[in-house]
Amino acid sequence: MNNKAIGQYIQLLRKQRGMSQKDLAERLSVTFQAVSKWETGENLPDASILLALAEILDTTTDKILSGGVATRRRTAKVNVPALREGIIALEDLKNMFGKHSAIWRGAVEGINNHLGVNVDNCLCDERGKELLLSEAVVDCVTQGYLMEEQEVDWHFTSESTRQRIKKHLSVCKLFADKAKNYISYRPTYPHQVKTLIFSLADHPVIADIGSGTGKLSELLVENAKVLYAVEPNAQMRNEAETLLCENSNYISLAATAESTTLVDSSIDIITVAEAYHWFDNPAAKEEFRRILKPNGYVMLLWNQFVGAPYDNEKAQIEAQYRNHTTTTYKDRAESLFGNGNYQIAEFDNNMLQSYEEFIGGWSSASFIPKAGTDAYVDFVKQASDLFHRFSKNGMILSTIKTVCYYGKIKS
Repeated sequence: MNNKAIGQYIQLLRKQRGMSQKDLAERLSVTFQAVSKWETGENLPDASILLALAEILDTTTDKILSGGVATRRRTAKVNVPALREGIIALEDLKNMFGKHSAIWRGAVEGINNHLGVNVDNCLCDERGKELLLSEAVVDCVTQGYLMEEQEVDWHFTSESTRQRIKKHLSVCKLFADKAKNYISYRPTYPHQVKTLIFSLADHPVIADIGSGTGKLSELLVENAKVLYAVEPNAQMRNEAETLLCENSNYISLAATAESTTLVDSSIDIITVAEAYHWFDNPAAKEEFRRILKPNGYVMLLWNQFVGAPYDNEKAQIEAQYRNHTTTTYKDRAESLFGNGNYQIAEFDNNMLQSYEEFIGGWSSASFIPKAGTDAYVDFVKQASDLFHRFSKNGMILSTIKTVCYYGKIKS
C-alpha cells in the first residue's frame, strides 16, 4: 500500500466536504493529530474505523486503501444469488433493529446514495426487490465483474430490466481486448485543447466522462484541482489507472455517463473525448445538468481523420464492418447543447504512423473485428494493402483534425 497516496486521498475527500481535520476527528472519535498523521502518510487508519471513515467521506474502504484507485477485478463474476441473499439480509436488518434505528438508517442512506435508489420503497414488493437487485448487478458490472447475457435472462423477469442490464454489459464489453491498442496507437490531443479547456475556468474540478485509457485525462490532470475519470469498461479503466494513479488529484470511477456517482453541483468542466456518441443523450444530459456547477461547461471532442488521399478507400473498408448508421458530430453537439448554443474550435493533429501503429490504431475501433477471427484476418489484408500503397519509407501520414464543441447546457 502507498501510505502517501492514501493520505492524499483522505485529505482530498475531506476538503471537498468542507471539513477540517478536527471535524473529521470528532466524527470518528479520534484526535485531530491522528487524522493529520493519516494525511501525511505517517500512519494509516485503524481497520476498526475504516468503514466509518469510508461512509463519512462517501467512498469505499478498498478505494481508501488503494489511494483513490478502484480495486481491479479482472476475473470475478457477478454472484446474483449472493446479492439476492444480501437483500434478504437487509430485510432482516430492518426487522431486527426497526426502520427508525440509526443502524438501519445508516445502512439505507449509504445504499441509496451509492445506487441511486430508495431501499425502503424497494423492499415493499417483489418488483421493487428486483429493481434493487438490478442496480446492485449494474454496480458490479461497472466495477469490472463479469457476467454473461444469458445469466440476465435466468435471474430477472422484467424485460425492461433485462434490457437495461444488457445495455450496461454491452457498454462495458465494447472495447474488451482493445484497450492495449487504444492506449498504444490512438492519437492524443494537441496542446491547444488543454489551453482552451483551462481558459474556461481557473483550476477547475473536471469530470472526464467516458475517459477510456486516459488519453485526455493525462493532458489535463496536472492543472486540474481534481480530475474525476468516469469509465465503465474495466480494461480501459485499468490502463488509465496504471498511467495516472500517482497523481493525488486523480480519482478513477467505475461508472457511466448516465449515472456518474458524482455529487450534485460539484463539477466546473465536463469533458467527453471520443465517447459522446455512445451515451444515452437524454439521460446523460440530465446527469450533466445535475453534477455541473452553475455556469459550468461541457466540451465534446473528436479526432476526425480527414484530408488523406486514402480516406475514401478506408471508409469503404470500414463500411463492411459497421452495423449502424453514423450521426454527425455536429448533430451530437446540438442534441446536447441545442441549436447554435455552443462554440467550435478545430486544431490540426496530424501524425506519421508505422505499419504497426497504423494497423493497431485502426484495429482499436469498436466495430473492427476482434483479433483471432477470420473477419480480422480479412480486415488486416485490406488494411495492409492500403498502407503499402500510400506509405513512404515505411510511414504513412494520418491527417487528423481535433474538433471541440463546447458550451453550457440550457436549464
